[in-house]
Amino acid sequence: MPTQTPIAPADPCTPTARPHSAVRLATRLALAAALLGGCVASDDGKGAEASSRTTGGPLTVTRAELLDATVVGADTLSDSAYVTGVYPEADGEAVAFTFADPRRRVSAGLALAQRKAPAPALLWPDSVGAVWWSAPHAVAFTTQSGTGVHAVVDVHAERATVTEDSAARAPAAGARAGPSDPARVRATAYIDSVHLQPAGRPQGSALRYTVTATRTSPDGRLTAFYAVATDNAGRQTNPAWYAMNDDGGGVTPIDEVVGPLGEMPETAAGWTADGRFVYAKRQTLWEATVRPDTARQVPSGS
Repeated sequence: MPTQTPIAPADPCTPTARPHSAVRLATRLALAAALLGGCVASDDGKGAEASSRTTGGPLTVTRAELLDATVVGADTLSDSAYVTGVYPEADGEAVAFTFADPRRRVSAGLALAQRKAPAPALLWPDSVGAVWWSAPHAVAFTTQSGTGVHAVVDVHAERATVTEDSAARAPAAGARAGPSDPARVRATAYIDSVHLQPAGRPQGSALRYTVTATRTSPDGRLTAFYAVATDNAGRQTNPAWYAMNDDGGGVTPIDEVVGPLGEMPETAAGWTADGRFVYAKRQTLWEATVRPDTARQVPSGS
């Protein structure tokens, strides 16, 4: 896993403590993988694969770095900058993302990354609110200081042009999955098994791991879920993304961080239409392709 970027002392994401080491976490995940038949993901900087073989069928995850967003437009972001929201285009050819740069007093800038572009383009410098894809190749957004909707009609044009529609409004936000949502219940059962905490009760650990969010792919076949650790003081750390089949059978890790939630925020992730999961770690965008692991399928009746 890539070395974490040092965090400036003024960064609000800086943890007060790191409750356990990466070695200890890796040991626990390896034990859980042995119990559940899964393999923990790893990466070599260019891409990586991980598999999980469980009753619903194994999954494989291929993970690759999309870009390091240290340069946006003509500016280089400071060391305190991090990605706060990720909005992939349906075909995956472009990704809109919001970012904060505390050292420069930027709370919500908006940029657009394209596979064929050398660096992300700056669409709006700050105060961005909602972001969504309003049509194929068209991204729209609102700002906290204005009314109406700003839109880029063709994100693949040689020069992205932002227009404004004072009459348009942002779509209603989708409902978040609650604790009783079937996918979240299955994800929680998996996390309880991984961290040896029956019914959510840690056994000899100061940390309790919980599922706090889910993201279902557009075709409904896959769900990504986000899990975090909470200590006795209520501090949350150690975020991790996992992928799960629609029946909850196949589960595999996508990525993890031992540290503060801001290193890999839950808000900075989304699916493309063809099953690629795009997420952010600090200033870097990653893409995980999740597919059935046909090489490890268990023959019927075996």
